[in-house]
Amino acid sequence: MVTIDKPLFRSAAVKAALARTTPFKTRVAYYYFDFRDSKKKLTRSMLCSLTHQLISSSPTLSCQMLDLKEKYSKPDLIPWSDMVHNFTRCCMEYNATTLIIDALDECDDFTQLVKFLRGIVQSATSSADIRIACFSRDEVNIKRCLGDLNFSPRPLEKDSIAQDIAMYVRAEVEDDPTGKFNKFNETLKRKIIRALNRRSSGM
Repeated sequence: MVTIDKPLFRSAAVKAALARTTPFKTRVAYYYFDFRDSKKKLTRSMLCSLTHQLISSSPTLSCQMLDLKEKYSKPDLIPWSDMVHNFTRCCMEYNATTLIIDALDECDDFTQLVKFLRGIVQSATSSADIRIACFSRDEVNIKRCLGDLNFSPRPLEKDSIAQDIAMYVRAEVEDDPTGKFNKFNETLKRKIIRALNRRSSGM
């Protein structure tokens, strides 16, 4: 699934996935390709994070990961193939696994990410129930690659998300976590909010 990259939609997707899971042997794992952190823009970091989330509540899986770490002096030395194999084994321990992967357009090694997704899609059809939701800006290359993997795009219409975008922009300006809007008076802040809403174009 490809939609627009906004915190409101990410939160809604995670809540929806959790609501659909049953308590018995199901897991939801989430990853965000953070453009502010170069390490978090890599597929390897994504795989490490997703794996950690899957093993966090399973003593058996935790032991398997410890065995892998003991084999190599540093996590970065673990071969990619071993990491993927271990991740797939983790998924097979559950009746259903939902993966939510966010901000694909910020991934620095997108080709590697597509290879990983292709392998997971194949595993999902043969040995494990794995459900994947991907979020990204509407970019041609991403849509084409995910389309080749039989992902179903779900673009959000601008009109349907205008109110959510307005709420998000207003919260960012008024809460001002970085302090960059402190020097502006309320009248100017309202003008900034209107301008950002107008220029967002649904993004």
